[in-house]
Amino acid sequence: MKIPSHCFRQYDIRGIAEEEFSSAGIEQLGRAIGTYLLRYAPGKSKKVTVGRDARLSSPRLKDALAAGLAQAGLSVIDLGVCPTPVLYFSLFHLKPRGGVMITGSHNPPEYNGFKVCSGKDTLYGKEIQKIGKLASSNLRGKSYRPASSPSGLQPGGREEREITSDYINFMVKH
Repeated sequence: MKIPSHCFRQYDIRGIAEEEFSSAGIEQLGRAIGTYLLRYAPGKSKKVTVGRDARLSSPRLKDALAAGLAQAGLSVIDLGVCPTPVLYFSLFHLKPRGGVMITGSHNPPEYNGFKVCSGKDTLYGKEIQKIGKLASSNLRGKSYRPASSPSGLQPGGREEREITSDYINFMVKH
């Protein structure tokens, strides 16, 4: 099931979680984001950080997104429940290929969404639309099969990483 095109907005991908974001659609979105990052993001890292808010739909969306990212050949560093600034901090602290924050932000509880980062930059506008076009195409069979990353975490692997304390220590120090 595809994600409706109206969910691909100017600054994020957002919709009603249980109506517009099927697990299969979000897995396809993960493949699209992974493909985008491998094609356009700077650097050679094969890692992507993923954080989520406390909405009830966020764990399901995270699992489906991580499955798609892994199919594209990226390793997922799961930051768990954290505020968006912690995801942004992870881009500098862990130096992944990119990051995704699953958050409904200021929207009512039935909504959820994805803020996508490439390198250290948040994607918007035409770049979000590129991901939408990739997500609407059939990426099955076009998965990347890169070699292991320098850290030893295999593409398609998944690890949990708590960095909120690193973020707090950084903020206190600076």
